[in-house]
Amino acid sequence: MFCTPMMDVANELQVPTYTFFTCSAAFLGFMFHVQALQDEGKDLLSEFKGSVNAKLEIPTLINPLLARVFPAFALNEEPRVWFLDLARRFRETKGIMINSFKELEPHAVKALLEDDKIRSVYPVGPILSLKGRGSNNSSEILSWLHAQPSSSVVFLCFGSAGSFNDDQGIPGGIRKPGRSSPRGFLERTSERGRVIGWAPQIEVLAHPSVGGFVTHCGWNSTLESLWFGVPTAAWPLYAEQQFNAFVMVVEQGMALEVKMDYRKDFGMETKEVVAADVIEKAVR
Repeated sequence: MFCTPMMDVANELQVPTYTFFTCSAAFLGFMFHVQALQDEGKDLLSEFKGSVNAKLEIPTLINPLLARVFPAFALNEEPRVWFLDLARRFRETKGIMINSFKELEPHAVKALLEDDKIRSVYPVGPILSLKGRGSNNSSEILSWLHAQPSSSVVFLCFGSAGSFNDDQGIPGGIRKPGRSSPRGFLERTSERGRVIGWAPQIEVLAHPSVGGFVTHCGWNSTLESLWFGVPTAAWPLYAEQQFNAFVMVVEQGMALEVKMDYRKDFGMETKEVVAADVIEKAVR
């Protein structure tokens, strides 16, 4: 998806190029639409950057997209250049394979297929690695899950690159305001919950004791939760995750919102803290 310079090599060798797009069909449409508007001379930066209420009609979305859930790289000058160039290069390929399927995104897939300015689009998903990836603590985690009642566990996971500051961290984000986590918190609550650095997500989502998933809305995690039928609450962090949250919460009605416009992009610090009662409301 990001290796567009390989297209030049393929062209030299007269080999056809296809793109495997690892995000949603709706997001591919967003990329193409923003790139087309930019090439027509429309200044999205001045209209949408910093706006809370502005909206943009996107062919692959039924509802107008809120500016507050635009990916940061679409509205910041340097990454925006890369983002727009990526969309232009995608148009040069012979076809685009999307890790999605028309039953999940019927409107988006239809819009892409009917756009005569876009090469062939193939919704080939969901492509998932269902074998999972073991770790040293996998058996311990699964043993703990075996001891829990059916659909009683809420799984919070924010991806391999997700992180929070101390104020928002877990258990920081789930304690009541003004109260510190007492000494020995993790030990005393080990029967009720676990705080770990890495978890075998596939095995966890597949486990019958898991009844909910608080997710950063990475597209792979979104597809995995749908595959295993686990209800989700959306708490995006970076990249196109705010867009994915909008699709799942507003477009599809398949997730509840924790904070759809929360942002902690790469290299960016945020002072915003999602309060415990907001998290509790979404989970309950």
